[in-house]
Amino acid sequence: MAPSSPPTDGAEEESTPARFFLVCNQFWKHKNHQVVFEALRILRSRGVQPLVLCTGALEDYRGDEYVRSLRTLLAEPGLSEQVQLLGLVSRERLVSLMRRALAVIQPSLFEGWSTVVEDARMLGRPCLLSDLPVHREQDPPGARFFPPESAEALADLIADMWEHGTPGPDLAAEAAARETACAQQLAFGREFLALARGLQEERL
Repeated sequence: MAPSSPPTDGAEEESTPARFFLVCNQFWKHKNHQVVFEALRILRSRGVQPLVLCTGALEDYRGDEYVRSLRTLLAEPGLSEQVQLLGLVSRERLVSLMRRALAVIQPSLFEGWSTVVEDARMLGRPCLLSDLPVHREQDPPGARFFPPESAEALADLIADMWEHGTPGPDLAAEAAARETACAQQLAFGREFLALARGLQEERL
């Protein structure tokens, strides 16, 4: 994903909060939105009220029981004010939100290879990641990890970022991320060519 500045509508920009966290996942059970909402409940009891924006389809093809349980949780007094469910958004809107977020939260219970994490990396945004081997392998700069079942641990990370984090866009971080990505692509290409040439020579 190219981290260039997408065109945005003025009204859309005005409607976006100045400080927020972003969760970009379908509302499927293994995506683990519940731990995020539980973390917000914990923080509310401490007098800390960060805002979380969620993108993604508000349904699960396997049934709607899990989504109903999340909506019940969000119906608690005050908690719904801290979560905005945006549903499916355009790619341009998603990139704009990610660039501006304090951090991207990826709380999944399991992942193959998280494109959300890679998008955040390319935009130079911090990530709060569930402590999975694949997330450790991706390990974007500035990532902080929490046990996926621990709302307390995530609450601590959110509270610290809410107090000390800086929303984007961060043009310097985006430029550095772009430069790093180009260098990695070049290194991968050279390694692949070296491997292919080695195999060719073995066959001669």
